[in-house]
Amino acid sequence: MSDGLSMMPWYPRDFIAATLGWRLLERGLYLCLLFASWELGSLPPDTEELALIAGATESEFSAAWPRVSKKFEANASGRLFNRKLEEHRAKALKIRSERAAAGKIGGLASANSRSKPQANSEANVQANASANVKQHTQANGIAKFNPPSPSPSPSPIKTQKGGGGRRVPPGFEPDRQFALAELPDVDLETEIAKFRDWEYKNPRSDWPACWRTWIRNAKADGKYARNQKDKITWR
Repeated sequence: MSDGLSMMPWYPRDFIAATLGWRLLERGLYLCLLFASWELGSLPPDTEELALIAGATESEFSAAWPRVSKKFEANASGRLFNRKLEEHRAKALKIRSERAAAGKIGGLASANSRSKPQANSEANVQANASANVKQHTQANGIAKFNPPSPSPSPSPIKTQKGGGGRRVPPGFEPDRQFALAELPDVDLETEIAKFRDWEYKNPRSDWPACWRTWIRNAKADGKYARNQKDKITWR
């Protein structure tokens, strides 16, 4: 199976370049088998089963398979796989694993930070109570016991450099379609992870606008244009 990966990375430009000169029937068969391989993990070597998976007739499959078959290899068990597709799968699994580990660490840190103020508050209450009892006892009943005066109003909180900002709300979902339309070669999962980890110094309310600005900045930076030669393709 696909290891729970619901999204398959897709690069239309590379697919068209890798199938340049192919007939429509050949491209259609290749596309169907790529999708099936992503979901199943590998494909059966039997051509009749492959034709059923692709929804092709016997004559259609026989006409297209000689060219499409060159895009697949047999593994140790004899099942067929596409090498570039499996590179994409390995990369997607690595990103998912790294994000899960980062989320676990962040959750533990958040839980610790929430527990510490409560513990400190309880300790302060006990310390203040003990001090008041001691003060009242030392007065031998002469001085009237008075509770501590309320604290003065706190000073406005100042945002310091390097902290004090806001992170993206956990439930916010970035507009993936906008990102792909604006920057087709974007590494979408990586940019979303970076966007969620970013700490904004000023309060934000329009997170969709922040996401659009993030993608436009990535486009203006030209990073993906510089990395074109390193990107995995379907060739």
